[in-house]
Amino acid sequence: MSFDKIKKIIDQNDTFAIIPHKNPDGDAIGSSLALAYALKKLGKKSKILVSGDFPKNLNDIWTDEFEHLDIKEPYAAIVLDCASFDRFDENEKEIFINAKDTALIDHHVTNEGFADANYIDAKSAATGEIMYDFLHNELKVEFDLQLAKYIYCALVCDTGSFKYSNTTSKTLLVASKLLEYGIDPSYFSQKILDQRSKKQIIAMKECINNLSFYFDGKVCVSYITYDFVEKNGLDFDDTDFFVSFPRDIENVEVGIYLKVRSENEIKVSLRSNSYVDVSSIANEFGGGGHIRAAGCSILDKSVDDAIKIILEKVEKAINER
Repeated sequence: MSFDKIKKIIDQNDTFAIIPHKNPDGDAIGSSLALAYALKKLGKKSKILVSGDFPKNLNDIWTDEFEHLDIKEPYAAIVLDCASFDRFDENEKEIFINAKDTALIDHHVTNEGFADANYIDAKSAATGEIMYDFLHNELKVEFDLQLAKYIYCALVCDTGSFKYSNTTSKTLLVASKLLEYGIDPSYFSQKILDQRSKKQIIAMKECINNLSFYFDGKVCVSYITYDFVEKNGLDFDDTDFFVSFPRDIENVEVGIYLKVRSENEIKVSLRSNSYVDVSSIANEFGGGGHIRAAGCSILDKSVDDAIKIILEKVEKAINER
């Protein structure tokens, strides 16, 4: 596996549409900002397309500098941290389809590659980890504090500040190299990952009230509803930090968190600790992700019915151990 085809696309184009997955997380945002910033250093233009909910904890690191470019043909589209074409909104799909060239850089194990040039490394803790290799070793971009911050953000967010099992010696090596540019690691741990707003505490109280345990405590489920979010003046983004909480409880192998976004749609987040492959479970519902962290949507079901059908798949996975 090499970056040769993607590097060729970079070399042969001057204008780029950078497309992270819908409802982007810290890895998607950090990687996208890093690429856009690097392309600017190379004298090229780019626009980051962001769709869905934007995580509030990343407001301080975000810049609108890469929002305003008018994408006109010919241009190349570069997809980052996105496992499936279905994770684009309609505008992003159109921009991707109409691009002169397309490239993809990702670390999701479920990604089969849907661009002209694909670089997928499921062993990398984050797309940002791959982005470091690409920008530093292949494009030979000169790093500075700002570029290092973007990639460090990607690493911190997808590894839970290096505490998740996807963290490897290479992940820590890349992080140590980025710290040499003057990054304050406490800022990312405290401001981006640990700090909670009053609204988040209200959401957390509700999620804890809704906790349930199954299969001798091996599975923990929680949920939050659209009605509660609306009644309390919250956004669903205020609840995202709770995704990993059920998994972190003692003796729990699988944590399940459901966001009832409307009468017709429930977003399901799945997390595991050591042996259940939650990406295979998410795949059965048209979703995807990683072995220890995945997600999917369930349509036209009540929250009780959604929990029931998810638990059936999780129970099977636990019993197959």
